[in-house]
Amino acid sequence: MKELLTFIENLPSTTIKIKNHPYQVSMDGTGNIPMISLGVGSHMQMTLSPQLKKLVKIYSSDLYWIASERLAHPNQLIMNDLIDDSISMISQLNLKKPLLIGFSCYGILALEVAKKLNSEISGVVLVSTPPKWNDDVISFAQSYFNKHASPERKLNDTQRKEHFSKIRKPNESIVSVNAYEADAARYWKNFNISREFLDLLWHGINADDEMMNHFFGTLLPAHDLKKDLEKITVPVIHLAGQCDFDSVPLILWESFPKPKNFTVIDCGETGHWPNLENPVFFDTALKQWLTQNI
Repeated sequence: MKELLTFIENLPSTTIKIKNHPYQVSMDGTGNIPMISLGVGSHMQMTLSPQLKKLVKIYSSDLYWIASERLAHPNQLIMNDLIDDSISMISQLNLKKPLLIGFSCYGILALEVAKKLNSEISGVVLVSTPPKWNDDVISFAQSYFNKHASPERKLNDTQRKEHFSKIRKPNESIVSVNAYEADAARYWKNFNISREFLDLLWHGINADDEMMNHFFGTLLPAHDLKKDLEKITVPVIHLAGQCDFDSVPLILWESFPKPKNFTVIDCGETGHWPNLENPVFFDTALKQWLTQNI
């Protein structure tokens, strides 16, 4: 999978401003479909395949989600701030009907942006996005893992978490590379994935723990995505795998209300990163959807 990674420091960039603070937006791809990656946008920009980047040109900025750009008081942000700041970035890029992409829970943010912009964008791509994140989801995912994970996967999970408990820093968030290593048996089909690869995946991305803890621990649990979801009229696609034990998004969406034009792609035996674990299937499905809808 290493060969699929693109490092953002090698990419051309432009600058936008949010509340008078400058942020870098990286650009990659030669396609004629503009795509904007929200949240820690670098991860989708880093991991979409060169083949897909012939169809799209992807723009990403990590804004204040990373430590180098941390806000003085991130715990003062509300969900509408995140939505409005994302819209400000999109507006400043001045792209004609861009496609939004959100990985994991950042897909919830992408859907909220779509509620406000709707016809100003061409669609939304969700990758391994649960429709909600709270204690009930965490408990459900744990029960699903207990029931369906193999003994080998469970042992790997236990060993990784024991190691993390010894090295965890105070208030370290669930999206630090250390935490991601601890949860690898829940994120990847290949639960023996190496720390070396995870370090590459987090290259240049040092998440701001306070911001992440606020988002995952306060904002998302209090958020109700169902409100006005039916107002999204642009096409939405969700691609996720059966071995995603972290947030079991395929199962959670089965009983959750959906936008009017909603396509679900089951990527088979892949985890939280289907674009990395089965890039041929992922690319084929997304290309077909783009051809039919965008």
